[in-house]
Amino acid sequence: MLLHSDPEFNRLLERSLSVTDVGAADATAIAGAGTRIPPDDVGSWERYWRHEGARCLDRADQRLAADDASGAGRSLLCASWAYGLAAHFYRSDPAAEMWQANRRSQVSAFRAAIPLLPNECEPIAVSGRMGPLHGYLLGQATDTCLLIPTGADSTAEDGYAHFASAAACAGVRSLVVDVPVGNDSDMIDTAMNWLGPRAPVVFVLGWGAMTLRTLVAVQHRDDLGGIVCCPDPADAASVGALIPTLSYPTVLLPPGSSVRSVFSWLPDQVISSSSRKTQAWSTSSTTTGE
Repeated sequence: MLLHSDPEFNRLLERSLSVTDVGAADATAIAGAGTRIPPDDVGSWERYWRHEGARCLDRADQRLAADDASGAGRSLLCASWAYGLAAHFYRSDPAAEMWQANRRSQVSAFRAAIPLLPNECEPIAVSGRMGPLHGYLLGQATDTCLLIPTGADSTAEDGYAHFASAAACAGVRSLVVDVPVGNDSDMIDTAMNWLGPRAPVVFVLGWGAMTLRTLVAVQHRDDLGGIVCCPDPADAASVGALIPTLSYPTVLLPPGSSVRSVFSWLPDQVISSSSRKTQAWSTSSTTTGE
């Protein structure tokens, strides 16, 4: 579906459309962006989505005043998503005011939404060698956890919209974490060390543009239950070449696989009993999903 003539704007709008079914983005605002923002006009993109974030915050206040807690939660999620879009093109410069201001607004809106959300979500902050690790635990405690690094073109707050509903349906507890560029190994090691006493078995999801970075960051580890990869098409060949060098079982899903397909595959493979998990993951080092 072509939502914008600018390829990068179109990609972000398509991704936004994919989370409207969980109430994390507004379809009317997405359509408006397709017609009102000129191609290659990053400034107009930032202003449009920053204004949309403010509108969603006002709508959340109105719904809270009407005792509509679930509606307020959805409006706050939409505000968080909108501010994330406003910040998107400034992520390469963390010192930029446009990045910092919109990022603060994104986090603030999401934190305000947490008590109103239908799926369990717990913020975490852990000290790491290169700085604090920021993320969210999704779902109820189990002895297995799926670690999902974000940071290439999305944030941990976006991760709720992408993964929480599917994780809840599958009964998979997940930890979504922000991984700044250049700190991949340290941040993922920090997350793994924090999870160690809380989840005896940890799997990792390399998703989209983060897949290759994630694989490189964990290739030295020998304590993973396994890794599930769903790379962007541009990275598929590089990911496929790296997989044989890894010391733990790996599943390679086709680029473009849905989040629900990832989580619908996981329960039978890794969430049953510990003995079954070991057997399932030891039968083949690499599996291609359908």
